This record gives sequence, C-alpha cells and structure tokens, in this order.
Amino acid sequence: MFRVSFFVDDRKLSEALRSLAGVAIGSPEAQPVVNAEKGANGTLKAATDGTITAQFIAHIRQHKLHEVRCKDAQAFLRSIGRSKASATYMLQECVKAHALTRRGKGNATVYTVRS
Repeated sequence: MFRVSFFVDDRKLSEALRSLAGVAIGSPEAQPVVNAEKGANGTLKAATDGTITAQFIAHIRQHKLHEVRCKDAQAFLRSIGRSKASATYMLQECVKAHALTRRGKGNATVYTVRS
C-alpha cells in the first residue's frame, strides 16, 4: 500500500477526485493551498513571503482596488481560512508597511491604497 500526495489545479480537481474514487481506500482528501502559484516546469512557488499582510497587499493589487474597508479585509481573511476577527490588526500592519493610508474614524474608516 502507498500514500499518494499531489497538487492539482482547481479546474482539474473534480476530474482527479472522480478518477481516484474507484481506486482509493476511503475518500480522497482535498485541501486548498493558499499563497502558491505555478512556477517554471510545473513546480510550486510561494506568491508572497507568507504573511497575511503581504498576501492581502498582493490581493489588493491583483484585484486593482483603490479603497479598502474592514469588510473587504474580513472577506479576504475568510477566503484564506483565517478568522475575520484579525482584520483590523492586518489593516494596521498594512498601514505600518506604507501600503495603505487610513482615513476616517469608527465605522466610516476607509483605507486608500498607496501606489
């Protein structure tokens, strides 16, 4: 018996699980991989340095956002499997890293993306 572990693109996941269903003992386990992108020759490499601050900044730039609210940060954290309670800490760290500028107070706080 062998244990097999491999990475598969999200578009091919259903096809891979269906083909393993008849051969595998038990059900195959699928876990999303955060902060990975395809490198040269099909290898995986880290998209950022791995901190949530760097991942959020990359997310902002990828989606070409100009303003960010706390709800946007909470949605991002939930998408990578983190608690949404750490959204304000992550936004403060982005301000310290000079990636965002804070405007307003309380619920009206808006963070502007620096270029």
